[in-house]
Amino acid sequence: MSEMLVLDFDKTLADTDGLFDVLCETAEQVEAGLGLELFEYNANRMAAGDQREMFRPDVVLGDRAVEVFATFSALVAGSDKEYIFEDAERLLKKVKDLGRAAVILTFGDEAWQRAKIEAILGSAGYDLPVVYTEEKIKSKVLEGAWSEERQVYELNSVSAGGIVGVGDERSDFVGYENLPNARGYIKNRRQLSDLPENVQSIGSLDEIELSA
Repeated sequence: MSEMLVLDFDKTLADTDGLFDVLCETAEQVEAGLGLELFEYNANRMAAGDQREMFRPDVVLGDRAVEVFATFSALVAGSDKEYIFEDAERLLKKVKDLGRAAVILTFGDEAWQRAKIEAILGSAGYDLPVVYTEEKIKSKVLEGAWSEERQVYELNSVSAGGIVGVGDERSDFVGYENLPNARGYIKNRRQLSDLPENVQSIGSLDEIELSA
Protein backbone atom coordinates (compact mmCIF):
# COMPACT_ATOMS: atom_id res chain seq x y z
CA MET A 1 0.00 0.00 0.00
CA SER A 2 1.32 3.41 -0.95
CA GLU A 3 1.58 6.05 1.78
CA MET A 4 1.85 9.81 1.58
CA LEU A 5 3.51 11.95 4.22
CA VAL A 6 1.25 14.63 5.65
CA LEU A 7 3.60 17.16 7.20
CA ASP A 8 2.91 19.95 9.66
CA PHE A 9 4.99 23.08 9.03
CA ASP A 10 5.35 25.33 12.10
CA LYS A 11 7.79 23.89 14.66
CA THR A 12 7.84 20.55 12.82
CA LEU A 13 9.73 21.41 9.66
CA ALA A 14 10.81 24.93 10.56
CA ASP A 15 11.63 27.16 13.51
CA THR A 16 8.95 29.84 13.11
CA ASP A 17 8.87 31.21 16.65
CA GLY A 18 10.44 34.57 15.81
CA LEU A 19 8.65 35.23 12.53
CA PHE A 20 5.85 37.30 14.03
CA ASP A 21 8.45 39.81 15.22
CA VAL A 22 9.94 39.90 11.72
CA LEU A 23 6.46 40.56 10.32
CA CYS A 24 5.95 43.47 12.74
CA GLU A 25 9.34 44.93 11.83
CA THR A 26 8.49 44.57 8.15
CA ALA A 27 5.13 46.27 8.59
CA GLU A 28 6.85 49.14 10.39
CA GLN A 29 9.21 49.56 7.44
CA VAL A 30 6.28 49.75 5.04
CA GLU A 31 4.39 52.30 7.13
CA ALA A 32 5.32 53.94 10.43
CA GLY A 33 3.04 52.72 13.21
CA LEU A 34 1.76 49.72 11.26
CA GLY A 35 4.04 47.28 13.04
CA LEU A 36 2.94 48.55 16.46
CA GLU A 37 -0.69 48.26 15.40
CA LEU A 38 -0.10 44.66 14.34
CA PHE A 39 1.67 43.89 17.63
CA GLU A 40 -1.18 45.36 19.68
CA TYR A 41 -3.78 43.49 17.64
CA ASN A 42 -2.02 40.20 18.38
CA ALA A 43 -1.53 41.06 22.08
CA ASN A 44 -5.27 41.69 22.44
CA ARG A 45 -6.00 38.46 20.59
CA MET A 46 -3.74 36.44 22.87
CA ALA A 47 -5.24 38.06 25.97
CA ALA A 48 -8.55 36.45 25.05
CA GLY A 49 -7.07 33.06 25.99
CA ASP A 50 -8.92 30.01 24.73
CA GLN A 51 -11.57 32.23 23.15
CA ARG A 52 -9.10 34.04 20.92
CA GLU A 53 -9.66 34.23 17.20
CA MET A 54 -7.13 32.92 14.72
CA PHE A 55 -4.27 35.29 13.87
CA ARG A 56 -5.28 37.18 10.71
CA PRO A 57 -2.70 39.83 9.68
CA ASP A 58 -4.99 41.19 6.97
CA VAL A 59 -7.26 42.57 9.69
CA VAL A 60 -4.56 45.16 10.35
CA LEU A 61 -2.62 45.22 7.09
CA GLY A 62 -5.56 45.60 4.73
CA ASP A 63 -4.48 46.61 1.22
CA ARG A 64 -0.88 46.92 2.44
CA ALA A 65 -0.70 43.16 3.00
CA VAL A 66 0.75 42.36 -0.43
CA GLU A 67 3.67 44.74 0.04
CA VAL A 68 4.26 43.67 3.64
CA PHE A 69 4.25 39.95 2.82
CA ALA A 70 6.52 40.43 -0.20
CA THR A 71 9.03 42.38 1.89
CA PHE A 72 8.72 39.85 4.72
CA SER A 73 9.44 36.94 2.36
CA ALA A 74 12.50 38.67 0.94
CA LEU A 75 13.87 39.39 4.42
CA VAL A 76 13.38 35.83 5.65
CA ALA A 77 14.71 34.23 2.47
CA GLY A 78 17.80 36.45 2.58
CA SER A 79 18.47 35.93 6.28
CA ASP A 80 21.49 34.03 7.58
CA LYS A 81 19.25 32.23 10.07
CA GLU A 82 18.67 28.55 9.37
CA TYR A 83 14.91 28.23 9.73
CA ILE A 84 14.55 24.64 8.51
CA PHE A 85 15.42 22.11 11.21
CA GLU A 86 18.33 19.83 10.36
CA ASP A 87 16.26 16.66 10.83
CA ALA A 88 13.58 18.17 8.58
CA GLU A 89 16.21 18.77 5.88
CA ARG A 90 17.22 15.14 6.09
CA LEU A 91 13.60 13.94 5.99
CA LEU A 92 12.75 16.10 2.97
CA LYS A 93 15.84 14.82 1.15
CA LYS A 94 14.92 11.23 1.99
CA VAL A 95 11.38 11.78 0.72
CA LYS A 96 12.75 13.18 -2.54
CA ASP A 97 15.30 10.38 -2.96
CA LEU A 98 12.64 7.70 -2.38
CA GLY A 99 10.14 9.47 -4.62
CA ARG A 100 7.57 9.44 -1.85
CA ALA A 101 4.37 11.46 -2.01
CA ALA A 102 4.32 14.29 0.53
CA VAL A 103 1.96 17.14 1.32
CA ILE A 104 2.13 19.95 3.86
CA LEU A 105 -1.10 20.32 5.84
CA THR A 106 -0.95 23.56 7.77
CA PHE A 107 -3.42 25.23 10.10
CA GLY A 108 -3.82 29.00 10.13
CA ASP A 109 -4.57 32.06 8.06
CA GLU A 110 -3.69 31.14 4.47
CA ALA A 111 -1.91 34.40 3.57
CA TRP A 112 0.29 34.21 6.69
CA GLN A 113 1.06 30.50 6.31
CA ARG A 114 1.79 30.91 2.61
CA ALA A 115 4.23 33.78 3.28
CA LYS A 116 6.19 31.70 5.79
CA ILE A 117 6.26 28.52 3.73
CA GLU A 118 7.31 30.25 0.52
CA ALA A 119 9.99 32.29 2.29
CA ILE A 120 11.50 29.30 4.10
CA LEU A 121 10.86 26.16 2.04
CA GLY A 122 10.44 27.81 -1.34
CA SER A 123 13.70 29.73 -1.07
CA ALA A 124 15.46 26.48 -0.11
CA GLY A 125 14.21 24.72 -3.22
CA TYR A 126 11.47 22.61 -1.66
CA ASP A 127 8.28 22.67 -3.72
CA LEU A 128 5.77 20.54 -1.85
CA PRO A 129 2.01 20.74 -2.38
CA VAL A 130 0.35 22.64 0.48
CA VAL A 131 -3.13 22.30 1.92
CA TYR A 132 -4.19 25.31 3.99
CA THR A 133 -6.90 24.79 6.58
CA GLU A 134 -8.64 26.75 9.32
CA GLU A 135 -9.70 23.45 10.92
CA LYS A 136 -7.56 22.90 14.02
CA ILE A 137 -8.36 19.17 14.18
CA LYS A 138 -6.49 17.92 11.14
CA SER A 139 -8.03 14.45 11.22
CA LYS A 140 -11.28 16.10 10.10
CA VAL A 141 -9.51 17.37 6.98
CA LEU A 142 -8.02 13.93 6.36
CA GLU A 143 -11.36 12.24 6.93
CA GLY A 144 -12.82 14.45 4.21
CA ALA A 145 -9.91 13.56 1.92
CA TRP A 146 -10.59 9.82 2.19
CA SER A 147 -12.43 8.19 -0.72
CA GLU A 148 -14.24 5.09 0.50
CA GLU A 149 -14.98 4.10 -3.08
CA ARG A 150 -11.39 4.37 -4.27
CA GLN A 151 -9.80 3.50 -0.91
CA VAL A 152 -7.34 6.40 -1.16
CA TYR A 153 -6.64 9.78 0.40
CA GLU A 154 -6.63 12.71 -2.02
CA LEU A 155 -4.95 15.95 -0.97
CA ASN A 156 -4.08 18.70 -3.43
CA SER A 157 -3.92 16.30 -6.40
CA VAL A 158 -1.79 13.83 -4.40
CA SER A 159 -3.31 10.44 -3.69
CA ALA A 160 -2.24 7.39 -1.70
CA GLY A 161 -3.82 4.46 0.06
CA GLY A 162 -2.43 5.46 3.45
CA ILE A 163 -0.99 8.42 5.30
CA VAL A 164 1.94 9.04 7.63
CA GLY A 165 1.18 12.17 9.62
CA VAL A 166 3.99 14.20 11.14
CA GLY A 167 3.45 17.03 13.63
CA ASP A 168 4.51 18.53 16.94
CA GLU A 169 1.22 19.00 18.81
CA ARG A 170 -1.39 16.61 20.20
CA SER A 171 -4.05 18.48 18.24
CA ASP A 172 -2.35 17.31 15.04
CA PHE A 173 -3.42 13.76 15.91
CA VAL A 174 -6.80 14.03 17.63
CA GLY A 175 -9.06 11.43 16.01
CA TYR A 176 -6.23 9.64 14.21
CA GLU A 177 -7.39 6.32 15.62
CA ASN A 178 -10.53 6.61 13.47
CA LEU A 179 -8.71 7.19 10.18
CA PRO A 180 -8.23 4.23 7.82
CA ASN A 181 -4.68 3.22 6.93
CA ALA A 182 -3.15 6.01 9.00
CA ARG A 183 -0.17 6.26 11.31
CA GLY A 184 1.58 9.24 12.80
CA TYR A 185 4.65 10.64 14.53
CA ILE A 186 4.56 13.48 17.03
CA LYS A 187 7.88 15.28 17.34
CA ASN A 188 8.43 15.89 21.04
CA ARG A 189 11.47 15.53 23.26
CA ARG A 190 9.31 14.06 26.01
CA GLN A 191 7.67 10.66 25.75
CA LEU A 192 3.97 11.47 25.59
CA SER A 193 1.22 9.25 26.91
CA ASP A 194 -2.44 8.98 25.96
CA LEU A 195 -1.69 9.19 22.26
CA PRO A 196 -3.74 7.20 19.73
CA GLU A 197 -2.35 3.70 19.28
CA ASN A 198 -1.30 4.50 15.72
CA VAL A 199 0.71 7.58 16.76
CA GLN A 200 4.30 7.35 18.04
CA SER A 201 6.20 9.98 20.04
CA ILE A 202 9.67 10.68 18.65
CA GLY A 203 12.52 13.03 19.53
CA SER A 204 13.74 13.54 15.96
CA LEU A 205 12.30 13.26 12.47
CA ASP A 206 15.19 10.90 11.78
CA GLU A 207 13.20 8.23 13.63
CA ILE A 208 10.41 8.19 11.03
CA GLU A 209 10.30 4.87 9.20
CA LEU A 210 9.72 5.10 5.48
CA SER A 211 9.52 2.11 3.21
CA ALA A 212 11.27 2.25 -0.16
